Amino acid sequence: MSPPAPWSQANSLIPGSDTGTQYKPAICDHEGQVFLAWARSSDTSSNDPSFSFSRWLASDNGWAPPKLVPFSDPSRYQSDTSALVVFHGVLYAFVPFSSSGDGGMAIFSYDGNTFNFVCDWGSVWSTPIAAVVFKETLHVVGYNESNGDHFNWTWTNDGLKTITGPGDFSANTTIDESSTSNPALVVRQDHVSLFFLTSNDSRAVTECKLTDDNTWVRGPTIGQSGNSGISATSTPDGQHTWICFKTHNGRTNLMCNWKVKASSWSNNTSMGSGTTLECANEAALVVSGDWVYAVWNTYPNNQPMYYSRRPLKQVEMDSWMGELDNQDIPISMLSIPGTHDSATSSYSTFIAKRWVRCQDMSIAEQLDAGIRYFDLRGGYDGSSAPLGAFHGKVYLGLTFAEIFQIFETWLSTHSTEAIIVQVKRDQDSADNQQVANDLYKLIGDNDNWVTTDTIPQLSQIRGKMLLVRRTPMPQNLGQGIPFGINASDWPWNKQDTITYPAQSLANVSLTIEDFCSYEKAGPSALKDKTQRMQTFVDQANSNADPSNWFIGYSSYMTEGSVPDSSENYATEALGGQTPLNTALEQHIRSKWSIGNPACVGTIVMDFPESPGGSLIQSIVYSNAIKST
Repeated sequence: MSPPAPWSQANSLIPGSDTGTQYKPAICDHEGQVFLAWARSSDTSSNDPSFSFSRWLASDNGWAPPKLVPFSDPSRYQSDTSALVVFHGVLYAFVPFSSSGDGGMAIFSYDGNTFNFVCDWGSVWSTPIAAVVFKETLHVVGYNESNGDHFNWTWTNDGLKTITGPGDFSANTTIDESSTSNPALVVRQDHVSLFFLTSNDSRAVTECKLTDDNTWVRGPTIGQSGNSGISATSTPDGQHTWICFKTHNGRTNLMCNWKVKASSWSNNTSMGSGTTLECANEAALVVSGDWVYAVWNTYPNNQPMYYSRRPLKQVEMDSWMGELDNQDIPISMLSIPGTHDSATSSYSTFIAKRWVRCQDMSIAEQLDAGIRYFDLRGGYDGSSAPLGAFHGKVYLGLTFAEIFQIFETWLSTHSTEAIIVQVKRDQDSADNQQVANDLYKLIGDNDNWVTTDTIPQLSQIRGKMLLVRRTPMPQNLGQGIPFGINASDWPWNKQDTITYPAQSLANVSLTIEDFCSYEKAGPSALKDKTQRMQTFVDQANSNADPSNWFIGYSSYMTEGSVPDSSENYATEALGGQTPLNTALEQHIRSKWSIGNPACVGTIVMDFPESPGGSLIQSIVYSNAIKST
């Protein structure tokens, strides 16, 4: 598996080189380049007799060959996680060690070619190290096993420019917090923040801030917990922060970021599972230039390190259209996430719930999650009832008027976005013409709706709703007046292209994948539909005609005596196969990389937030996003 979008594919740090290590690597930005240092694996000893380092190449395509930095005392070996930090323009490595005599910490400085020994610190610093510079003061933290695992803290003396020995720092000071795993120091919101996992059973992710009077105060509860240790990095202005820690009893990295607009932490996002993503320690993080880098040592210990990176720019899913590089792009040239039977989350009746519901997120939640194409199906809950949302013959408890009001209310606070609304009749007993007529009564005179029959540019529908019509034309509409993108000849149970002349006399084509009915349940249907969706994505990716809009439905139904629910085929590994949503995400990710966008079409899905939680983001990030 790949890390979730927008993280890049996981790549071996330096193919062909020995980058195995048993500790989390140290990482730092120095003069616009990422530097990485790690305990060097030994073929003859479980200990690490020296450390190696590398840097991100100026060509921006990988890492330099590693260089070895031996300890002067051959009995020494790196004993814990080290730290890299830049102090007054000099890059330093703080390396905890053990030896045949005693332990401690060695400090090295970088001369532009390699690291040179500076001095040793005492045995209390033979512990995982974190370091950060704030307002020309270097802070160093580790935990003290001989003092109940409480943190040990020291900082440079006022006016110090160059580190020469332990006397350049304050006396060791105890912080009244404890941990038994890697801590992290970062400058965030004009304060030094210490992140750690508490040493009790909960292993709660905790932040302490250093106040102006040199005391540490716990921040608000983050609401996360994990295993191993924690990493953190921030932008130079201290406004954007990422933290990384491992799952409880697992080998997966979890990532959270500080949401500036909401002034809160995001929910954790898994970096994925599999051979290259399972980690021995949490990933090391750093911001450098326009990128966030993550580097981790794979499980088990001493296995090669892998890395991934993502753009520094954080695209929020509730406003992603506003972040597109080209606001005048035809919507047919966009990758757009959508939902099938979008209103079914409102159905809560126990009877046949698993077969009626295709969504767990409400309409508003789907909008916030990045969904922009909505599949609404109409009918009537009684002879005098208003046009309502149906799935087949089942009324879902929402009228179209209520859904449209949700759309309008949401757009009033998300003016950069556009919503595409596809409407069809789904209740067999409902009259198709009546559905069309009632739809026109609801939206015909509403300026919030765009009812052109040609494919518009994004800028032409921003802040509005665009109609895609799978009904007849309304009876009381004047001759020659368009009423939405004409999808009334929607193909049944196949992929096909429908073409119609728009009022502008230009032809409009819709290439639709909607093979949706299988005679057999289970793995055979999943395999076939997965292949069909992968083919559809390939076709959409190769399409260069803006008058041809590719719309693909990943949903389907089976005809067995107990048919599979939509949740089963979308999120479960039927017959040991990859769940459809997971396979779809993997295929979409293979089509694009950061800086190399790819149109994958409009993808209309069931339960798109499951099982991995990043399918929607994978579609969104395949578009060309603004760099700043």
